[in-house]
Amino acid sequence: MFRFRKKISIFFLGLTLSGAVHAITTTELDRVEGRYQGIQLTAEREMPVVANVSKEYDTISFELVEATASAKIDTLSITLIKTRVRIGIFRYIDAYKSMQISGRLFFNSNDTYELAIDENCGEGDGNLGHIKLCFDADKIELSIVSADGSKNLQMRLIKSGELPAAKIYSLDMLMGRAKYSNYAVAQEAERVFQARKGIFLAIGNLLPKFNMSNLLSLAVEGPMGLLSSSGNFLPFFFPSNWYSWKESKRLYQAELKSFAALRGNEMNNVESLFYLIQRDVHILKMLAQYLTWMEKLYVGIEEEERNLILPTGSSKFFEEKVLFIRQDYLTLSSLIENEIFFLAQSVGLPPISGIRGIDGMKYGSIPDLVNIKKLDPTEYFRVAQEKSLEISSLKQLQIAAIYGTRKNVFSFLDPSSEATFGFGTVPMISIGRSHVKEIEKKINETMGLIELRSAELALQQNKVIDFYLLLEQTIKSKRTSFEQILQRHLMGDPSLNEWEYLEKISELSLGMIEAEAQKITSAHSYLVTKGKLERLLLKGYYQGLEEMLPKH
Repeated sequence: MFRFRKKISIFFLGLTLSGAVHAITTTELDRVEGRYQGIQLTAEREMPVVANVSKEYDTISFELVEATASAKIDTLSITLIKTRVRIGIFRYIDAYKSMQISGRLFFNSNDTYELAIDENCGEGDGNLGHIKLCFDADKIELSIVSADGSKNLQMRLIKSGELPAAKIYSLDMLMGRAKYSNYAVAQEAERVFQARKGIFLAIGNLLPKFNMSNLLSLAVEGPMGLLSSSGNFLPFFFPSNWYSWKESKRLYQAELKSFAALRGNEMNNVESLFYLIQRDVHILKMLAQYLTWMEKLYVGIEEEERNLILPTGSSKFFEEKVLFIRQDYLTLSSLIENEIFFLAQSVGLPPISGIRGIDGMKYGSIPDLVNIKKLDPTEYFRVAQEKSLEISSLKQLQIAAIYGTRKNVFSFLDPSSEATFGFGTVPMISIGRSHVKEIEKKINETMGLIELRSAELALQQNKVIDFYLLLEQTIKSKRTSFEQILQRHLMGDPSLNEWEYLEKISELSLGMIEAEAQKITSAHSYLVTKGKLERLLLKGYYQGLEEMLPKH
């Protein structure tokens, strides 16, 4: 009992004046591991953050990243320093009295800071200022205050919590939420977790096992009983167990690649939806500008009608065109609100209250496509094939299938296995090889699909650029025609009929609005295509899709 107590490790230890021990056991320390989500506060901004926390012996490691698609992962390492503490006349216990904290997180250097432990917190001073770190199984809090008090950083994380909502969202933030808290991504992460546990199960099969049937076989059968149970005592002797472990490793890698691919696809869906909303917002602003312009035209026509320059009914005729645009404006406003509901849901936010309407997002400017270079798919499709997560996943499955076949072949050598080498072995090998060939065909098919997708994206982008340039000319032409017809009317051109003038300015006004809307649509179609190409090539926001795998 005394030796057992000596081995008890305590995470944080505090002694009251009465001598009672307040500590966290190793079991509680194990519970610190997992995935945390929370918020990081500074004087300049507040930002949702995601952290993975793992433990190995006396070291706790953090991977922490701002919940944006472009953010880089920071690391933090905490080494707990043990000391022996007497808690009775003949009773001693290993306790953690201090911690050393180091890493790139916040420090921008490799400095190490030593913090004294009191209860469940570590606290101390260093070059940064005063540092305090408190955590238990469900919550982690970090505070850094500079020596002069001018800088203050607070970080609060909750285990298995949800990412906090922001006041306003950029594309980077929305794609970050898609990356870390999308519903479909979270579901796929469960499969990756199961595959990871499969590795540990396979490793467990390599280690000696002992159960009551082994004990009975030794007692009753003697040395022959030892032979029959050797598959449990010494499983690493038998090839089937090694192949099982290798198969599990490859299956885990396949699930990991599949998870990363799904994560990238969900992020791309969010990016495309954001560009759709951004397009509609820009069209809405353009409609507002044209409405103001057309209302001024309407006032001028109404004035000319009162002065008998234009015939009776002229203002009514043009007012119908203005009302038509105003109706489009209201319809588009309603459509944008509905699109925002879908976007909020796709990034794990409440559909109605998650994003605060049109003003709840930061929008980019309309890109100018005049000098954009056209795409040539022969320049990048092979790179897309080499980087493809889908192909990588299939290759891992193929290797797993090879190991699975070998495991089945050699399992008869294990006395603890019920497998036999007989008439069914050859068909079993043939089935395994057929499975390998089937995956090879799937790999070749996927390679072809990537090449096809590369060609489609190049064709789409090149057509968009051509259409954009054509629309530029169309808008200039219609503006010139409008100015000419207006000038003819003001100059009193007798060859220009009053109703012809009204019809022409109405037609040209609506034509300019339509061309402007198509131009904005073309510019945002370019952004959508560019995003799909970056997903294909794993560039931009799509780098590091295999990082920060959710932990349990």
